Amino acid sequence: MHQLPELTAQATHTALSALVWAISLLLQFTLFAALFSRRLARVVPFFTNFVGFYLMRSAFLFLVLNPVNLDSYSWLYRLLLVLDAVVQFCVAAEITRHLALNHGAGTRRDITICIVLLCAAVLGPTLQQHCRSTEMSRSNAALCCSPST
Repeated sequence: MHQLPELTAQATHTALSALVWAISLLLQFTLFAALFSRRLARVVPFFTNFVGFYLMRSAFLFLVLNPVNLDSYSWLYRLLLVLDAVVQFCVAAEITRHLALNHGAGTRRDITICIVLLCAAVLGPTLQQHCRSTEMSRSNAALCCSPST
């Protein structure tokens, strides 16, 4: 009986997480559909792939959350992070190309700045995510290996 508040809080947390995930999927689908309905998919193909990738990744991870064990889910998540970095690089390259063509990045200095910003756009979030996952792995290992009191 004393576990009821804990179970209620856990069920509320799970329902809230599912609601946030569902709203996220709905917004991603709306953006993806808008790209095609406004005929922007041909203008920004890598961004369209980016939105489609996030939509499929979110739906896939949501569907396999419960049936798959934690190690397999973690492996899938990390694999999708690598693919995410590739897709983000393509979007950054598309933006860089657009800026270079439409805003005249004709000098060597301008092209170098675009390339540096492109690399920073890809490596920054990738390194940040890697540091988070490493930190989480260490904290989980510390929790698992700590002596129980």
